[in-house]
Amino acid sequence: MIRSFTSEWIRFQKTARTGILAMVGLVVMIGLMLFIGADSMGPGGGGHGGPLGGAADLTAADGAMAALSTAINLIGIVSIALFALSVARDFEWGTIRNLLVSQPRRATLLSGKLLAVSSYVIIGVVVAGVVAGLLAVVLAPGQDISTESWTVAASLGTLGTTAIAALLFGLVGAVLAMLTRSAAISITAGIAYLLVIENLLGLFWDSAGEWLPAGIFSALAGGGTDVVSLEKAIVLSVSYAILGLIVMYAVFMRRDVTD
Repeated sequence: MIRSFTSEWIRFQKTARTGILAMVGLVVMIGLMLFIGADSMGPGGGGHGGPLGGAADLTAADGAMAALSTAINLIGIVSIALFALSVARDFEWGTIRNLLVSQPRRATLLSGKLLAVSSYVIIGVVVAGVVAGLLAVVLAPGQDISTESWTVAASLGTLGTTAIAALLFGLVGAVLAMLTRSAAISITAGIAYLLVIENLLGLFWDSAGEWLPAGIFSALAGGGTDVVSLEKAIVLSVSYAILGLIVMYAVFMRRDVTD
């Protein structure tokens, strides 16, 4: 497991750095939009993430992390891409056969790969969270946004749930990559579902956001919403994660890697 983890960690460094920078850049962009545009969002600087993510209240206890939680869907796209690239490119380049020669236990190889990519995603979310917090502290006073309710505990809680949600989005990318063996197809399919398909389903199914993955993961990142409690988000997120891992490991363990 350690060798598989170390191998993927080293090989994936360059791609991961790009992904981390992308997360930070997205959070800075969303943070500027939220805080500078706070006056147009109603009394108290309360804003909503809309298609970007869950609701973000700048005056809430976790207001310092508003930019991070609001940007969860965009961070999710980056996570989908990172996981899909990690899983699919070994099949595309044919390096999966060499990896299986050095580590013939497929479950161990895949576990090490997923843990390595997960660690990079967590690092990216943490760095983005720190940047979001610093940006909030700098911008809030100038926009007359009250910070009296902000607490470190609440901010850390939101940072944690956002990191978990990002990993869940990434798992979607990994499953798609394992099924298609194509980074381009899996990333495109993941983004299409996240930004288009689930929203279209919501036009015909009013409660789609209460049950489908993207809505649930966004609710988890925000610590729950008015329609999806944190407890429900956790239960459904765990269920989706278990299902995704079962599918991914079953396919990898059984399918011929040389076809």
